[in-house]
Amino acid sequence: VGWIAAHPKVVEVLDRAASPYRIPTASLAAAAAALGDRAAIARHAASIRQERARLRQALRVRGIPAPASEGNFLLMPLGRRAGAVLASLARQGIRLRDRSSDPGLAGHLRVTVGTPAQMRRFLSALDRAMGRRIR
Repeated sequence: VGWIAAHPKVVEVLDRAASPYRIPTASLAAAAAALGDRAAIARHAASIRQERARLRQALRVRGIPAPASEGNFLLMPLGRRAGAVLASLARQGIRLRDRSSDPGLAGHLRVTVGTPAQMRRFLSALDRAMGRRIR
């Protein structure tokens, strides 16, 4: 479930491109309940910040200077290696977003911050994709 706050003209354009399948009522109810639990939201945000910092440090150790982020993701500047790393990760069941076609982001992959277990799995797969063994 997601939302947007935008100028009405922007919303109009996005609405024309939206899926014809709207969000189920149960999903809307779950989202409303989740938004009402401020303590859970705060815990989740703190967890994302902590894992993002750990992931950024782990990437630095691997020679990948991920820029700082305030979101739930990091960008990995991999240059010419991006395509091969992306393909290898996909073969290992890890899906990342290729941001290479975005202005100024050639060779960048976007990794969403997950749970500690998910991040360990990602880093292990990344090491295999890059032909490295990091301890």
